[in-house]
Amino acid sequence: MRKAAKRVLVVDDNATDRKLLCGIVKRAGHDCIFAEGGLSAISLAKTHRPDMILLDCDMPDMNGLDVCKKIKDMSELKACPIVFVTSNTTPKNVIDCFEAQAENYLSKPISAKLLINQMKELLYKNENVMDEL
Repeated sequence: MRKAAKRVLVVDDNATDRKLLCGIVKRAGHDCIFAEGGLSAISLAKTHRPDMILLDCDMPDMNGLDVCKKIKDMSELKACPIVFVTSNTTPKNVIDCFEAQAENYLSKPISAKLLINQMKELLYKNENVMDEL
């Protein structure tokens, strides 16, 4: 049975990375909306209520850690899974991402197969539990 398409918000200040990530999201059968920075990401998340957010760490207007914390503080978005997709792979940054309540952390350059598997796992987690009951 084919699963329903989900809405994924891609947040990255780099146009090439946004295009790449949105392409992977669409190939996986989902809808992609995107933001170029942290402030617009928060606004779009409030408006569109995405099923998942792919978030870069280093952006000029607001860093991804602060975006993640703000979104996780919103009751209507608290359950939305956030996966950091970033080239900042220092151990401190990885720890900071998880402390900001992100569900996972993937490093750039991103593997399409890995990202698709991560989307399946997080987007359909609750549905899979219900299927097993």
